[in-house]
Amino acid sequence: MQIIRPLTGSVDAPDHRQPWRTGSLWQRTINLYVEGGALLTLHRHGQGISPGGWVLRHRDFIRLHGALRAGALPAAGENGIQVDDLLLSPPRRRCSLRPCYQPAGARLPKALVDRPEETGLFGPLSQAVHPPLHPELRQLRHCFCLSAARERR
Repeated sequence: MQIIRPLTGSVDAPDHRQPWRTGSLWQRTINLYVEGGALLTLHRHGQGISPGGWVLRHRDFIRLHGALRAGALPAAGENGIQVDDLLLSPPRRRCSLRPCYQPAGARLPKALVDRPEETGLFGPLSQAVHPPLHPELRQLRHCFCLSAARERR
C-alpha cells in the first residue's frame, strides 16, 4: 500500500470517513462527493485550493488521477480514502480560507508604515493606509467588510 499525504487541507473540507464517489477528473482537480452533497476537491499542487479541498503533490495527484475513473467508489476508512493500492491519508496541516474580521482595519507596525518603499499600485505605504484612500482601496475595504459581516451572521 502506497500512502499519499496531502500537503494541506482546508479546515472546512468535509470529513474523509464517508462513502465517496468519484464525480469528475480534471487536469487540475479531482472531485469526490457523497450522496448527502458533501464535496471534497483534490487539487494538484500549484493549482489553488478550495474551501472543501486538499492539495496533493504533483506526482501523487497524477498517480491518484490514473487510479480513479468517473463513478468509481473509493473505500473510506479511519486512515484515509483507499483507491486500489493507494491510501489517501487525511492532511496533517490545515488552513483556513475565511477572511479574518478586523474591526478597526489592519494595524501595521509603525516601522513598516514609515518605510519609503512603494507598494506597487498605490505609492508609499504611508499614503496607502491613511485617508483619503484611493478609490480602488476603498472598494476593496468595502468588499472585505461586507464579507466579514456576512460571516459573523
